[in-house]
Amino acid sequence: TVGPVFSVEDTSLICDNWAAFEPITPELMDGCSDEGLTWGFEDELVSGVMPASFVLNRIYSASDACGNVTLDTMVITVIDTTPPTLTQLPNDTIILCDQWDTLSFPVLPPMCMDNCDTTECEGGDPVFDTIPGDCAGEFLILITFQFNDGSGNTVTYTQTVMAVDTIAPEFTYVPVDTALNCTEPW
Repeated sequence: TVGPVFSVEDTSLICDNWAAFEPITPELMDGCSDEGLTWGFEDELVSGVMPASFVLNRIYSASDACGNVTLDTMVITVIDTTPPTLTQLPNDTIILCDQWDTLSFPVLPPMCMDNCDTTECEGGDPVFDTIPGDCAGEFLILITFQFNDGSGNTVTYTQTVMAVDTIAPEFTYVPVDTALNCTEPW
């Protein structure tokens, strides 16, 4: 009237290892006979989102030849501790100061990929911070992109744009040349 005896232990693993995680084969013992022992399991998602960060109850059941059943639950906790990675990073660049007002160069965010979460990273909208330079037409623009994965891990990249003034001023009015006699009044 007593089912097989076995136990399984809870475990935690990083999401990168979830795909290769093998079910544990319990060691079954029965008071009457070890012949005819069978086992299996069913998974029940408790919380989170697979495959990135979640808690799973793996409910093992074992039965003997007489139909007596024993249950034990293994709690599997899968965590994502790795921030996303960024590719296609925009280069730091130097522009002429008048190009910034017309945004005549592209502001392209990097591409974001996560090791566990197959959905797109969240965020990526540029945040602009302007630092004045020594001259009126020169300044630095820091363009910061921040991305998050579904588990809350964050990665940030800052592109530096240096605005320089290399264009000499132009006269808007140039008086005509005039020849004066030295005895004439100015």
